Amino acid sequence: MPASPRFVLVVFTDVHGNLPALEAAAEDAKFFCPDAVVHGGDIVNGPGSREVVAFFLAKGWNGVMGNHEDYVLRCTSPRAPALWRSERFAPVRWTRSHLSRRHLDWLAELPNTISPHPETTVVHGSPGDFRAALRSEMDDERAVALYSGLSSRVVICGHTHLPHVREIGDSLYVDAGSCGITLDGDARASYAVLTQLNGSWCGEIRWVEYDTRQVLDLARRTSWLEEGGGVSATMVHEMMTGISWTTPFVRWWTTQCRERTSVDSYREFARMRGMIPLL
Repeated sequence: MPASPRFVLVVFTDVHGNLPALEAAAEDAKFFCPDAVVHGGDIVNGPGSREVVAFFLAKGWNGVMGNHEDYVLRCTSPRAPALWRSERFAPVRWTRSHLSRRHLDWLAELPNTISPHPETTVVHGSPGDFRAALRSEMDDERAVALYSGLSSRVVICGHTHLPHVREIGDSLYVDAGSCGITLDGDARASYAVLTQLNGSWCGEIRWVEYDTRQVLDLARRTSWLEEGGGVSATMVHEMMTGISWTTPFVRWWTTQCRERTSVDSYREFARMRGMIPLL
């Protein structure tokens, strides 16, 4: 009797230069013997961005453009928004300066969507908008409307760093979470496995433990913390705890103490929140 038709797709998204997390997730994914592996964007802007891009290139795994790739590619342009040239975007400029021309060219060629299987589409947020993404609080009608321009039965996205799987009619919508900075209180790396069997699709979120001290060591070995300032530091806190720190920090810094440097503001923020400062 012939084997049942089967296709397995693995999606890593929002790695944010967290090489230890990516390596652990990639090792875990071997169990599924995937037919295709892709990324969902935002693989850069983190302490191991160069190493993460090199990892994907070495594996031959393609993916899509995310807003952080867009930041990195355009942050030095005279046409870039003034915000992108501010201290708040210091980690982005650090990332660009540590990527080779080959890395930057590869990022520049990433498409907005990719279809590893004729019935699937991977997109960072949604077609035409990196930041408009599937969210757990979004009702089904809004979710369907967000991806109405796609004909795929299965849509996989990222951006929110909050994984979930949702079936709506015959369609499957999957937020793959984040392989580098989960924000659901669980510091483990997350990624998505999509399986087609006999014409039906199912989605699964995998959580993988890794030694978060390794990403702190990576951040300290490079100049990520020193040159990226307070924003880089809060991102490392997020990698190690799975708790959102960067958005609250930036909001507080830019409204309560905008005249102070990001490092001074971060130290005060860390003191108020009971965090052990990394700078």
